[in-house]
Amino acid sequence: MESIYQLMREYLKNSGIKAHEAGNGRLLFSVNGLNFVFDASDKDPNFLRLALPQINREGIQVDNFNQQIHQLNQNYKVAKIVRVSDGTLWIFADAFVYSVDNLDPLFVRLIQVLTDMINEYRTIENDGNGTFQAQ
Repeated sequence: MESIYQLMREYLKNSGIKAHEAGNGRLLFSVNGLNFVFDASDKDPNFLRLALPQINREGIQVDNFNQQIHQLNQNYKVAKIVRVSDGTLWIFADAFVYSVDNLDPLFVRLIQVLTDMINEYRTIENDGNGTFQAQ
């Protein structure tokens, strides 16, 4: 049975997306100008994590957006915006996979969810006062 890591590498290659191996089950790749981090671990062969790192612009006071970030987390459910130890915001989507058959649709969906979520976050950040703008 192929690992989730191998299947993600294969999916990216077949999709024409160049991935960089960063070791320890980590792949770095870009889609539509967004830099993704994919993690899979031998310690738990059923777990995967897809992330968009450091989504907040430098100098933005993210504390002003806590309520809106909480609302985004509630709306998206499978993805969460999290403040990591260096104070930046990351978006994480975690999944447990118990069958490696037809994982491509899951990969596509996770990339789309993170893309949608960062676009909504950027709307909040660009507005400047922590409120959603009409789209």
